[in-house]
Amino acid sequence: MTVEKCQTACYQTGLLIAGLEATSQCWCSSYIANEATNSTECNLPCAGNSAQICGGQNRLSLYKGKLPVTITSRTTASTSTTSTSSSVPVATAPVSRDGLCGPSSPKKATCASSAFGNCCSSSGKCGWTSEFCSAGICLTDFGTCSTAQAISTDGKCGSASSTKATCRGSAFGQCCSAKGNCGSGVFFCGKSNQCQPLYGNCIDISTDGKCGVASSTGNATCSGSTFGDCCSVKGNCGDTSFFCASYNNCQPQFGTCFPTSTDGKCGAASPSNATCSSSTSFGGCCSVKGNCGNSDAFCNVKNLCQPKFGVCTPVSTDGKCGSASSVGATCGTSSFGSCCSVKGNCGSTDAFCKTSNACQPNFGTCT
Repeated sequence: MTVEKCQTACYQTGLLIAGLEATSQCWCSSYIANEATNSTECNLPCAGNSAQICGGQNRLSLYKGKLPVTITSRTTASTSTTSTSSSVPVATAPVSRDGLCGPSSPKKATCASSAFGNCCSSSGKCGWTSEFCSAGICLTDFGTCSTAQAISTDGKCGSASSTKATCRGSAFGQCCSAKGNCGSGVFFCGKSNQCQPLYGNCIDISTDGKCGVASSTGNATCSGSTFGDCCSVKGNCGDTSFFCASYNNCQPQFGTCFPTSTDGKCGAASPSNATCSSSTSFGGCCSVKGNCGNSDAFCNVKNLCQPKFGVCTPVSTDGKCGSASSVGATCGTSSFGSCCSVKGNCGSTDAFCKTSNACQPNFGTCT
């Protein structure tokens, strides 16, 4: 691939914006949407001409399509014709931040390099399997429409995989590292660590405490951030079970999530770093020794309860509990009542305490 080949290919398809990425990929578009980023992030030589730059990891070098312009000058002696081409950097269509593309996206977003897959289906959704990428289904103007990639079965991806497998959908993690290994931490997923966007998700580390589609980039991860490693269902980074527990719909593609304990062990004492949250057999609190329980010995912060792997007091000071509380407080011994209602309010009547009314046992007493 060279700059000229991509320009010509785009012009021949009627699309006058050409973008080159990751040494050999050519993307075409018909309109300008985003602002340019720092040009130093485009630093990979073209596969077909090492003297030219063909983008970077998850970055596009952008040009106008190769549109011949004929200039004719006449004199008494002769007539000359000259053809020139334009190579002016421009911006391109936005990358999908919500999994929608083309006709389903308000901004006509592309799936190319998105966290949801590079193919845009006829229903306007991004993905990487045959139901998105197959001929006749995939929309060529809004993503890549090559044969669906094989999903890694051995943890290898890209050039390290015999089938050029993708990490998307694999059991090893959704990101493909610079060395061709699937994983889910910032070492595998971080753009600054040369994550490979062609074979998995590549994401930025959150700088504002927002993650996933709630972040400014649409796919920032909490892993390695200063706000906590877990991405909550609402797209906020944190370190307590409210953010980290799979039971609370923690988002594993944008941070660390923990399963519910099945053996009464939690945190480092559990092989899977399990959380006690939602555990009905052992209790919702994780003690300092990594055991699930419900008494003060397990739940009280003074006893070094582990909030990352279960519920811990503080006790509510504003009558709010659970997800309705900014600190995930328990009603416990609060002055508002010991029961946490389904709406996250502390009280002591049946409306708050009855299990049949969806009282929350991890944040107070239920009857």
